[in-house]
Amino acid sequence: MFVLPESLIPERRVKAIEWRRANPLGALAFLRARGNLLGLASVYFLFQLAQIVLPTIFVLYTGYRYGWTPRILGFHLHGHGVSGIVVQMFLVGPVVARIGERGAVLLARTGGIPRIPALCPGPQRLDSTSWGYRSSRR
Repeated sequence: MFVLPESLIPERRVKAIEWRRANPLGALAFLRARGNLLGLASVYFLFQLAQIVLPTIFVLYTGYRYGWTPRILGFHLHGHGVSGIVVQMFLVGPVVARIGERGAVLLARTGGIPRIPALCPGPQRLDSTSWGYRSSRR
């Protein structure tokens, strides 16, 4: 483990914590006072909720519908996680440098469209698009 040095200059550091201001409801009051941020924060909350719920629903659905075992699900989620790490480490920087931040966001959002057929119902569709995993139930 390593420790990074403080990056905030000493003049801007807080001398003492004001516990009166350190509360979760203060963040909601801050958002309410700035109406344009409230919508953005709400959309971001829903986006994060969907991202957190997706693996759980995926595990339950594929286990029930296709009979995937915990081992197969583990391999699948592991591969998904590793591929995400590889993309973030080696692909994001060059893509942003080449097409800009807006272009990279648009590319990422539309890049998921070809994966939609993998979510279509039917064991033959899921079997043919998920790295050769076979369903034990037909």
